[in-house]
Amino acid sequence: MNPTSETSQSTLTPSWQLVPKSLSLIRLHIEQVIIISLLPTLLASLGSLLIQSRGIIGSPIILIGGLWALGSIAASNYLQLTSAKGKLVSTLDCYRKSWRYFWRLLLFSILFGFAVVIGLILIIVPGLIIIRRYLFTPFYIIDRDLSIGEAMRLSAHQTEQVRGYVWGTIGVLAALTLGSGLVGQLFGFIPGGATIITALLSITYFFIAALRYVEIKQKPKPAAS
Repeated sequence: MNPTSETSQSTLTPSWQLVPKSLSLIRLHIEQVIIISLLPTLLASLGSLLIQSRGIIGSPIILIGGLWALGSIAASNYLQLTSAKGKLVSTLDCYRKSWRYFWRLLLFSILFGFAVVIGLILIIVPGLIIIRRYLFTPFYIIDRDLSIGEAMRLSAHQTEQVRGYVWGTIGVLAALTLGSGLVGQLFGFIPGGATIITALLSITYFFIAALRYVEIKQKPKPAAS
């Protein structure tokens, strides 16, 4: 392993220490997180619950929640990136200023999700490598107004330089996602309880990936030898 690369990584925050930083950002942007991330999920869950208990009446609610979540893809990434940079942004500005990136982020999300699923089904390792290489692509699309291909190439290159920390970030996200799901299942005896608790817990790590992205971008470059 390249010692210069290891030295350059030493300036980054250990992955678990990104959790309290994420929580601090959530406290500062609680309204935006609730509207952009939490409410669409809860609304879709409510619609699903109504379908199970009252039939067709829940369908419009699921549709509204689904469209709300779909329309919030770019706003969510914009909020994560802007907040991780230490800037305050209103909910309206998250939607308004992120709209120009919407179709690129939507298409990337579809391609990324498909590639990860195929990679995990065939052989687990390729799927994990895809996640590591392209984790920060949405942030590069927004931050530098890049095409999908350009952002993917830059994300793959940058994450390779600090792959140990990126793997650590992925591990923390996976552990928290699994933990949120398991805690949610404890409330499965309440109609909709599992989904609601899982969604509430999931916002605790809402900013972690963006925080790591910003750190990597701000990482001091090693001196030329």
